[in-house]
Amino acid sequence: MKMLEEYFKVKENSSTVRTEMIAGVTTFMAMAYILMVNSAMFAELGEVSYSAIYIATAISAVAGTMLMAFMVNLPIGLASGMGVKGSVLWGIVGGAVIYYVLGVTVPGFYDGFAESLNFNPLIAFVEWKDQAWGQLFIKGFDFSEYLLDHSTTDLVLVVITSALAMCMTDMFDTLGTLYGACARGNMLTEEGEVPNF
Repeated sequence: MKMLEEYFKVKENSSTVRTEMIAGVTTFMAMAYILMVNSAMFAELGEVSYSAIYIATAISAVAGTMLMAFMVNLPIGLASGMGVKGSVLWGIVGGAVIYYVLGVTVPGFYDGFAESLNFNPLIAFVEWKDQAWGQLFIKGFDFSEYLLDHSTTDLVLVVITSALAMCMTDMFDTLGTLYGACARGNMLTEEGEVPNF
């Protein structure tokens, strides 16, 4: 116990082992929901079992938290985040809602579109499921239909820009959360930076 206290500089950081243990249990309780959420979300696809995702999420959270503890020496837990998944979901939902509202409320905005519009807002999701990007979540990566009207270069460009957008979203989400947690926990250096980073 003494070795861990010295390694993590518990007294130097104005804390105690008891306080850190309580904080660890509290952090675990706050993070545990992601085990069920990730598992349920991916199990819905039918390709992967609930248990496999549960275990993968748990192992990645333990590995990330241990790396943060022993490499960076910060008492911060890491787990799979909902940031990118939320961005995708709300980007699709938000776009569909805006498209729907504009088509219904602005006369002439979509000439010829409003007449064929179904006033059930959920129909957009049923139709989306049958489209190429909706099929991605059901059948996997089959871009043959897309390639009928587009070149391989177009596909590569779409994939690269989409991946870059998701990575940037995830990176800024993670860095903002890390900085905010360190600021709130009074762990920033005198220069206002995340320590050991």
